[in-house]
Amino acid sequence: MRRLALVSVLVVLVLGATAALAQGPTVTTPKNGDRIGPAIDVEGNLGHKGLIVIITDVWRGDTHEKVATIPGIRHYTEEDGSFAFHVATPRNMRGDKAPLTYKVRVFELKGPKNPGPETVITCHAADQ
Repeated sequence: MRRLALVSVLVVLVLGATAALAQGPTVTTPKNGDRIGPAIDVEGNLGHKGLIVIITDVWRGDTHEKVATIPGIRHYTEEDGSFAFHVATPRNMRGDKAPLTYKVRVFELKGPKNPGPETVITCHAADQ
């Protein structure tokens, strides 16, 4: 019985550690639902020094059609894992008045073609 309890505790600890490792970076700015643009500051913490990638997917709010994917930045965090980067957000062109939704994707790139878990923040164009 004692061995079973010990094994149960170890399983819970391993699952908890695995879940913690599977989280993406903590993003403090912007927050879900924010109105942003024409550029934004993306701030947060990875928990350790690493290579952060920020990509913004742009969607039409009326048709939910993906308009574009905009590479934002690929840069190392500070030693403590904190980051603060300024990235552009695209605007409507040629008089199109469709509302835009942005999915700001933030993740650690652990090696060539080896992205870590993403944190996704959904925002809307400020001029809508």
